[in-house]
Amino acid sequence: GEGDEGDFSLKLICEDSPAAAVEDSCGLQMLTCGDNVVGTNVGYPNFGEGSSPAAMYAILLFEPMKLAATTCNSMASFPTYLSVYDGKPENSSRVAQSYSGSNNEVGCGTVFFDAPVSGMYFVTVEGMETGETGVFDLGIACEPVAPTIDESCGLETLTCGDSFTGTTVGF
Repeated sequence: GEGDEGDFSLKLICEDSPAAAVEDSCGLQMLTCGDNVVGTNVGYPNFGEGSSPAAMYAILLFEPMKLAATTCNSMASFPTYLSVYDGKPENSSRVAQSYSGSNNEVGCGTVFFDAPVSGMYFVTVEGMETGETGVFDLGIACEPVAPTIDESCGLETLTCGDSFTGTTVGF
């Protein structure tokens, strides 16, 4: 109660517990444009082409998009390296990657990719150096790819006295 003073003893016992292995089939998370997720690469296998465990995310795009994936924020607890694949990394080639130098001062990765078709793409987040693991915050941003305008469809016919407002975008 109030005013009671007394001695007490506290003993805290800690043991290291091995990280549970994460299989790609059950550890896969689906993301799409505008999503943000806090994750870790601890316990993941090496999906990517680097030498650190790589957390893998499936990115679902419903139309051709300009895609940006980044871990550049205050949550990055280790220097991250990002890759984009047009299929699962084991079965396809990498189509985009973040800065690949060592000693990444900012501790984050950003990758840009123009996805030519809708569908599923895969992003991996791994450490810059061998065996690096930690917590990160992955953000996905997208912008629709401007449709190409066929010359025959974009052709307008004007005659004397006509007025027309148009655009040069896509021509």
